[in-house]
Amino acid sequence: AALAPSNDIRYIMLPFWIAGAGILSSIIGYFFVGTKDGATQKQLLFALHKGTIVSSLCVLGLSAVIIWLLFDGEEGSVESGWRVYGCIIIGLLAGIMIGQATEYFTSYSYYPVRSITDAGVTGEAT
Repeated sequence: AALAPSNDIRYIMLPFWIAGAGILSSIIGYFFVGTKDGATQKQLLFALHKGTIVSSLCVLGLSAVIIWLLFDGEEGSVESGWRVYGCIIIGLLAGIMIGQATEYFTSYSYYPVRSITDAGVTGEAT
């Protein structure tokens, strides 16, 4: 609410609408996650990435509509609404990057985990 001049109700409503858009987007993304029986680790990860990408695009689209509807009007509010949208984009990209980094450092499909597995072949403390 630090951006809210004179307690503008739009800034108070915005997080609730964005959260609702996120829930709806995650439900939509859920239907894009799927593989065949006996899928490899790579196919499983691709299915999860597909769901994340679809959900992220849905959030961006719905957030743009919400910003447009809430901040369409008086001079200056349109510009501040799109600034808030820029913050939504930055937050979404940061969240995706954190998720990708976590996957890289914890998934057996990538080098860091496999190198630890290879190091443990000869026994502990070697």
